[in-house]
Amino acid sequence: MNHDSNLSKLEYSVLALGDSSYPYFCKAGEDIFHRLSALGGKASIQLQKCDVDYQNDANYWFQNYLKALKSDDSNVSSTLTVKKTSSGKKYYQGIIKNHINLNGTGSNKLTYHIEIKTKEPIEYEAGDALGVMPRNKKDTLDKIFSAVGIDGNLPIPYKGVSYTLYSLLTNKLNVSYLKESQVKKYAEIIGKDIPNVKIDLIDLVRIYPIKPFDFVSFIGYLNEMTPRLYSVCSSPNARENEVHILVSKNTFKVDTESRYGLCSDMLSDFTLDTPIEFYIHKNRQFRLPAEDTDIIMIGPGTGMAPMRAFIEERDQQSASGKNWLIFGEQHFTTDFFYQTEIQQYVSTGALHRVDLAWSRDSDHKSYVQHKMLENGKDFYDWIKRGANIYVSGSRTPMSEDVEKTIIEIISTYGGKSAPESEEYWNELKEAGIYKADVY
Repeated sequence: MNHDSNLSKLEYSVLALGDSSYPYFCKAGEDIFHRLSALGGKASIQLQKCDVDYQNDANYWFQNYLKALKSDDSNVSSTLTVKKTSSGKKYYQGIIKNHINLNGTGSNKLTYHIEIKTKEPIEYEAGDALGVMPRNKKDTLDKIFSAVGIDGNLPIPYKGVSYTLYSLLTNKLNVSYLKESQVKKYAEIIGKDIPNVKIDLIDLVRIYPIKPFDFVSFIGYLNEMTPRLYSVCSSPNARENEVHILVSKNTFKVDTESRYGLCSDMLSDFTLDTPIEFYIHKNRQFRLPAEDTDIIMIGPGTGMAPMRAFIEERDQQSASGKNWLIFGEQHFTTDFFYQTEIQQYVSTGALHRVDLAWSRDSDHKSYVQHKMLENGKDFYDWIKRGANIYVSGSRTPMSEDVEKTIIEIISTYGGKSAPESEEYWNELKEAGIYKADVY
């Protein structure tokens, strides 16, 4: 937009969508609203911020904006003020009821089935995710404070609230994997050249010492921590006041030192009866179809989580549609999540078909897309009957490989050229038969 633009004849308002758990809630909408005002535009009604549960606020905004458009002299002061109809996310207080490592002895992975119990009903559906705020570990912060030479009980004002340094860094601010811009600011504060790298705060203060006073100044440049989302792996109709999640402990190396994903490490270390605060993140684009519609569920690794929820829900519904599960992991003996449950669902008829891919059990690596190809004719027949396809797990390369494989199957068994198959697949996606929850 030209800096010299004159928008004095423009009447506008802005509906901003965001997530109040993030530090810059609806910031893009705010910026647009104030920029239009600065260029001379006249706001018909004030900016409306919407959280993830946006329907009520959005509908009210539309109603008021339409009334403002019909008014001859609409302006901010004379039109209806948009009221806040919701208070954002609903947070639940729960405890850890069950905490089980699903991997057998000798597995390369640690994957935890975690059951959370509350005193009140939890409003969620199969396909939703659970949001939880991570916390920085005490021993990590102690090492940072020791390296800096600062007292963790030092009072620190932050956004109008007084915290101790320890409380602020435990619950509010991210100290892991700092951005290059933050490292650059740190370098300016201490007056030294530091390479443009992403680095944890603990490593930064160890390698490039900082004075306590300067450290307090730098804290203002740290980002607030953001919630982590985990696909729900239970059906609310099968569990009373419970929600289940599947968490893989993320492990990686920094030099020779083992490091862990912040939130997955926290959840993995939880013990029974540990209190936990969480909210439900609605995923309305990842819902089950009508009960008489067939579904194909492709969920390798922790992508199994929403598929377990779907199977539970379809079982509760006594759905007439058929259910086909395609699951993959490294080893059959150590990494077959929910094996007993799956066998029971097959025996009762809740699962009509299961295909399994084990990538480390032979010299030839087998992944979910290979199982799709091996059963390509049946897969195509299910598509032709109107089956909905669900995919959950890693975006790259898994979900990309799955889509390429579906197009190949359509080409092979549908008698279509590669371009025709891709066009046909895109039409099916537009019709909503393909739903992905990938990350």
